[in-house]
Amino acid sequence: MDLRRWRWDESSALGVMEIDSDHRRFSVLLQDLDAVVAKGGKGSNIVSRLRAIAFDALGHFDNEDWLFEKCGYPARMQHTKAHDELRGLLRARVVRPTDSDAASGLLSADQLRTLLVSHLLYEDLPFCEFLKSQPP
Repeated sequence: MDLRRWRWDESSALGVMEIDSDHRRFSVLLQDLDAVVAKGGKGSNIVSRLRAIAFDALGHFDNEDWLFEKCGYPARMQHTKAHDELRGLLRARVVRPTDSDAASGLLSADQLRTLLVSHLLYEDLPFCEFLKSQPP
């Protein structure tokens, strides 16, 4: 799958309303970023959209970490570690890059998309499968 072309649609649903809602919102934010990039947007227009995506992802990770604890997800330590690594990267290279990072260290739209979509597809799916297997 070409992660640069991923868009949320009903076939992307993982079957857990809270997570599907987050992923749908994430897809809308990506589409907004793509539109700005396609129109030749530069500088602050792109950075503000990258930051919106990063903040959205940080909130999503917090929600999932809470769900891991609530439902006793067996792989929570591994998944939380993946969240922690992404949090560090997002904070350092999107949310608050230093002036020296602005030229070379800021994540590109494609890099951000690839990191987050691959997490969504390969990390969130097993968690959703676990949630769906649990009794109500």
